[in-house]
Amino acid sequence: MYRELGEGASEVLSAYAKYDPRKPVYPYGLHVAVVEIDPGTGVPRVVEYRSLDDVGRIVNPMLLEGQLVGGIVQGIGDTLYEEMVYTSDGYPASLSLADYGVPTALEYPDVVEIHFQETPTHHPHGTRGVGEIGTIAAPPAVARAVEDAVRRYIGRRGFRVRRLPVKPEDILAALSAEG
Repeated sequence: MYRELGEGASEVLSAYAKYDPRKPVYPYGLHVAVVEIDPGTGVPRVVEYRSLDDVGRIVNPMLLEGQLVGGIVQGIGDTLYEEMVYTSDGYPASLSLADYGVPTALEYPDVVEIHFQETPTHHPHGTRGVGEIGTIAAPPAVARAVEDAVRRYIGRRGFRVRRLPVKPEDILAALSAEG
């Protein structure tokens, strides 16, 4: 019911609600990346990406897929392209998105398979948070795929991704150390 309050009204409209879940609601999933590395330049490229996520009850399938794919592409960017560079004086040298290295459609994997499992939770709507799934799962999946590709190329273990983004010069150093 709506009632207009006059200028001198002393009534205040307020509402308060609190949701205290019995326990946290976590999303669960598995993410796998396949990476190709150009041995001449050291540039890695994600050629295939697959994920299986339990997202709880799906409210809007299109929004869900958009959040998952967007998060995965953002995670690939975190791992391979995005870097804030500073001068020796501490000033930002990455002044625009062109300098920063945001992934474009050219860096999007050829194959992205996203599968959902719908297991309702104890949350009143049976949902889980999905916006962060790709941004959390993609960096370790892509970093491990880069390590695996380098190890297969050089024929031994030893190369580890120690920082993000993974730089082509670090990959080239690992490839040439064997040669």
